[in-house]
Amino acid sequence: MESTLGMSKFKRFKRSAGRFLRQVFHKPKAKISRGSVIILVTMTMIFFSSLALRLLPLIDTQPIVRAFDPWFQLKVTEYITKNGYAAFFTWFDDTTWMPFGRDIPTATYVGVPFTSAFMYFVANALGIPVDVTFVSVIMPAIMGSLTAVVAFFLGRELYNNTVGLLSALFMGYLPAFIQRTVEGFFDNECIGVFAIVLSLYLFMRAIKRDSLSSAVGAGIAVGYLMGSWGASDFLIELLAMYAFFMLIGGRYSRRLLSSYLITVSLGLFLGGLVPRNGFENLTSLSYMAPIAVGALLAGYEIWTRIETYRASTAAALAPHMKPLL
Repeated sequence: MESTLGMSKFKRFKRSAGRFLRQVFHKPKAKISRGSVIILVTMTMIFFSSLALRLLPLIDTQPIVRAFDPWFQLKVTEYITKNGYAAFFTWFDDTTWMPFGRDIPTATYVGVPFTSAFMYFVANALGIPVDVTFVSVIMPAIMGSLTAVVAFFLGRELYNNTVGLLSALFMGYLPAFIQRTVEGFFDNECIGVFAIVLSLYLFMRAIKRDSLSSAVGAGIAVGYLMGSWGASDFLIELLAMYAFFMLIGGRYSRRLLSSYLITVSLGLFLGGLVPRNGFENLTSLSYMAPIAVGALLAGYEIWTRIETYRASTAAALAPHMKPLL
């Protein structure tokens, strides 16, 4: 009797343990397609090969800063790592432009030195022993390779995976872009081009999917671009031209209105917070045109709603007006 009871308890334990193990080590129901694996492997190869191509000069030489402007970017980065981000906004450098000195916040874009300093702080927080110069030298190569990854998402959003892979391939191996993102070329272009591609991707994603988060992300990316590179004017005007031609081409939608207003207004606001830009530039032609396009889109939306309201009101009152006629 006792042996039978013990055997039944063992069987119950065996069944319970079996159910538990099947729940923990179950076969996943979601299947990863072969196409997804190919895309992941291809993008990994593009990223690391483009990164290696940009870091190739390190094989023969020590980490060096190339060109003249990157030296100033490195000086600002070193100041931030020693004194903190807040100290940058009160920094008056009396060692340059003698004897007058230079107000650094109003004369400097913050994108490159702030990003490099952030990478330096993260590396040291993770226990990676690197100095500011090394991080600043390799940062352009990292940003250039990341731009190729974002280009894939932009191409895929606009058309399909094939276009995305070709976009990443061209961006990763484009000679002109390699020249500006090679190790040591520590200047505004490495951040600027990345922010442009990211802004376009999120903006188009916001329109196609009616995504509020993508529109906000696009606005943040535009603000990041405005704080990093003077060529931000071209992107903002490109967005304005796109919205304008969509309107006159009869392809207006409320998704276009919301995405454009959120992206441009948030981008201009964040960019205006940077002392190098300020809000005074909003009255210039470069920024008045995008603002005017936004007002035009909003006016068109109001006009179409009024017309819709008038038509629906007339249709509702028509049966009651016939006896009077």
